[in-house]
Amino acid sequence: MIYSFNIITDERTTKQFYMTADNHNQLYKRILNTYGITKDNVTILEEYEETDDWKYKLVKSNITQVSDSDKKKSDKANELFKKASRRSDKAKSEYFKKYQFKEIVNIKTPEDLIPLIESYKKIKVYWEPGEKRGQHNYYAMVK
Repeated sequence: MIYSFNIITDERTTKQFYMTADNHNQLYKRILNTYGITKDNVTILEEYEETDDWKYKLVKSNITQVSDSDKKKSDKANELFKKASRRSDKAKSEYFKKYQFKEIVNIKTPEDLIPLIESYKKIKVYWEPGEKRGQHNYYAMVK
């Protein structure tokens, strides 16, 4: 079998590779020996089988097809998350009252914004300082 897989590096970037192995366990051992990456940082994307005429046939695919509307929502969520600005306690409560937002929702990643995009018309993303230096607690004001 020929496997197509992604690995997550120490810099938290993903890279795609191809490797042959007889089964999943052998594949994980070969990845560990070759790249020094453990099983929990590996995602198997596709499995191919070699045919008699020296070609390849797709046996199994773990890739989900993303529709255009889902991609647009994901792009909008990423954009909102990147443009987040700081707003502390006093300014947060004044802004919330002044512009009559319905609620404040705590978020951690851009993926947490996707259900909010589907159900609310206006979303503003802000952050406030966390417990440690450089750490941010993100939240979204919605209406």
